[in-house]
Amino acid sequence: MQALVKAHPREGLWMRDVPVPDPGPDQVLVKVRQTGICGTDLHIWNWDEWARSTIAVPTTIGHEFVGEIVAHGRNVRHLSRGQRVSGEGHVVCMHGRAALPDVARAIERLSDRLDSRLQVMLAIVPAPAELAPRLAQDDHNRLGALTAIAFADDATEAERLHAPLGGEPALQAVLDRETIDPAGFDDIFAMTDMALTAPRVRADNIFTDRLGEAVAALMRHLPAAPSPACIPLIVRRNSPSVRGDVAFSIRGRFSVSTYAQAEVAEDDRPAAAWLHRLYDDLLPIASGCYVNEVDLEGRPEALERCHSQAVREELAAIRKHHDPHRLFRGPVG
Repeated sequence: MQALVKAHPREGLWMRDVPVPDPGPDQVLVKVRQTGICGTDLHIWNWDEWARSTIAVPTTIGHEFVGEIVAHGRNVRHLSRGQRVSGEGHVVCMHGRAALPDVARAIERLSDRLDSRLQVMLAIVPAPAELAPRLAQDDHNRLGALTAIAFADDATEAERLHAPLGGEPALQAVLDRETIDPAGFDDIFAMTDMALTAPRVRADNIFTDRLGEAVAALMRHLPAAPSPACIPLIVRRNSPSVRGDVAFSIRGRFSVSTYAQAEVAEDDRPAAAWLHRLYDDLLPIASGCYVNEVDLEGRPEALERCHSQAVREELAAIRKHHDPHRLFRGPVG
């Protein structure tokens, strides 16, 4: 077939004959009828600084298109041959749980190249009822929700911060970029709180540089979660380097939190037991923990990960001075 290819690391695109790809087990093959030109394509044509640092050469471009499905893999159940589909590779997305390893590896590859003003979050959430029939069996009725929030002063700057995501092949199939009105912090916090759907919540957390292994552990444990409202949230941290005298040893590029939610008190114990099993599996790859959630889940042995030794001694001295009779419960001193 003919395709536009970035064949050389310089300005321009080239029409080439390329092989027709074979769809993988979870993929479809689309015969393209019409295609659009995206701003990302212009970056690739111009071979600007972003393209040079993001795009592998050679690569076939064209991620905004409409066409029809002509073949699909063995795991595809909700799409069929002859069906008209469109694609737009781009910053808020929903995708089956089974795709998470590829998404995690893509985020790991991009992490060091993303601007610190871009907040990337991946939540593993229950599928809405209308989407559940479309999921593969391995998805266990869950979706991965990938969100990227650009902290910018205008839309042009926000688009620039988002651009590296569109250049990662593993993300192009699941990202859906949309332009929205500027949002304040209240809007962002409200969006985050949408994940908390039950009145009773237990949580635990690690920091890690080994995102792929963390996602693998989550996928092993999620099928046994006591409730669909048990939701993991992965956040790419924007400041991986910290001073040696900070109170928390927040070392690691990714925060992996899980919120085990329950409707009634009788469900607290199963939720806590499942959460402990999950984080027992995650602790060997942890580079740090978040002390508040560590306290909540009663892991005093993990507190060494949360404080530098110098800060532990300083906090103990402060407590001895202000609370000599230990009237207040706490992990230090």
